[in-house]
Amino acid sequence: MWVRVLGSAAGGGFPQWNCSCPTCGAVRDGSRPARARTQSSIAVSPDRRRWFLFNASPDIRAQFEAFPGLHPGDGRATPLQAVLLTDAEIDHTLGLLLLREGRGIQLHATAATHATLRDGTRFLETLERYCPVDWHPVLPGQDVSLGGISYRAFDVPTAKHDRFGTGTDRGRVVGYRLTDESTGRVTVYLPGVQELTPAVRDELDGIDCLFVDGTTWHDDELIRLGWPRRPPATWGTSRSAGPGGASSCCPRCRSHARSTSTSTTPTRSCWRTLRSAASSRRAACTWPTTGSRWRSERDDDDGCDDGSERTQRDDGPGDRGVPGAPAGPLEELPQHPPVPRADERGDPLPRSDPRLGGQPLLLPGEHPPQGRCDPVELPGREVRRRWIRRVVDHDGSVAGEGGIEAWLRLGEACGLTREEILDHRHLVPGVRFAVDAYVTFARTKPWVDAVASSLTELFAPDLMAERLAAFERCYTWIDPGGLAYFRARLEQAPRDSEHALEVVTAHCLTPDQQDRAVEALSFKCDVLWSMMDAIDQAYAE
Repeated sequence: MWVRVLGSAAGGGFPQWNCSCPTCGAVRDGSRPARARTQSSIAVSPDRRRWFLFNASPDIRAQFEAFPGLHPGDGRATPLQAVLLTDAEIDHTLGLLLLREGRGIQLHATAATHATLRDGTRFLETLERYCPVDWHPVLPGQDVSLGGISYRAFDVPTAKHDRFGTGTDRGRVVGYRLTDESTGRVTVYLPGVQELTPAVRDELDGIDCLFVDGTTWHDDELIRLGWPRRPPATWGTSRSAGPGGASSCCPRCRSHARSTSTSTTPTRSCWRTLRSAASSRRAACTWPTTGSRWRSERDDDDGCDDGSERTQRDDGPGDRGVPGAPAGPLEELPQHPPVPRADERGDPLPRSDPRLGGQPLLLPGEHPPQGRCDPVELPGREVRRRWIRRVVDHDGSVAGEGGIEAWLRLGEACGLTREEILDHRHLVPGVRFAVDAYVTFARTKPWVDAVASSLTELFAPDLMAERLAAFERCYTWIDPGGLAYFRARLEQAPRDSEHALEVVTAHCLTPDQQDRAVEALSFKCDVLWSMMDAIDQAYAE
């Protein structure tokens, strides 16, 4: 099963045309690592030849153009087979009118949704003047085969105001449970959910992948800004964080399943991964580049928020075959250039086409072209002579020295093997996401901005001393020799932060340069908060 996320922004897109909230403003002024996104919709295929569209957003034309899989074939032949609707919201149905040039539309919708489109918004009346619409009633609880994949809709309770008063709540909003008929693997698409009721959670049992609504991070985000006065639940949507939020869905999934709750600021995104030795080993074995059992591929030329294409399959590592797919070779999926190396072993950090189940989802274009954006303005020799001490601190001057080696020994002191640490089996995907964002920032921003972002170390000595004392007091089972990493930082951090402060004050002379330095430091703080949020959620239980 392939799933292409065409867009996942809320109604109105991101940024919304009449919104100046901090995140919408960040897209316009570039002050945060945020990018424009289109409104939510996915395309699903059993064979990468026939595609089924889930919800038709107002951004449908841009979404189709951004994804070659939905481009027409000879003449006006289209790979689009049908449209399946979760509700009758304008954000999910206005795109139907833009499909009017087609020869006809196979429309799967509940009776409640169909009634709204016919008698409420009257979209069907308008659309049928241009092309025939063949309605396939969707009955919650009934399995329907689409040839290679099947779906079962389920009711999603909502208290959102019914603007068109169709007189029925059953089937007004549904989610879809999609099954790959050749592998038995299951995906749930749940783009609008007000509350994760026991009945809704039951639909998440045993799934492999979950696409779930998480319109805000907290219920009172916009209320704290002074508008609007109603929490997300009254909009028929849910928050991402906390008990009952989208990120709490994961315990109902299979042990190797993943769900993503991606907010409008990428570094505020997190993944929740169930922690157990077995699931960690499974996750570790899917991280190599050709062994992913879920595949995510991306384009960089669209404006949608999450342009991933994901593959479910049960074949072995490196096998590109797809059970149940038509005979004939499948074209190679596009590969993008890697981002900077992660450590001394040369393992690449996540690319802009990461694999679902192995690496976190990154948004298209989130990684700019590699290489510095200021190739001429590089630091002078004096700066480099002092800065190289950080490299030596990190890598050591001989084998068995340096921060990496000290970190490995810390892991061993905690009871882990080097193999466990080096193969990243316990790495929380949200942490990988945040670290990758920071490495990319430091690599692509002006070098002074990158130095400014390291000023968080001004606070490190005191924090490190407190942390070291707490470890020795509360974690007596850790071999004291393993804490050498933190002891070394007590001396290195003051030296490094003093040098960074000298560099920033000497080179950031104009108001614009000083503002950029502050923004860089703020970005680094966001990265650190994102890491802590991801770890906290991963180990909440």
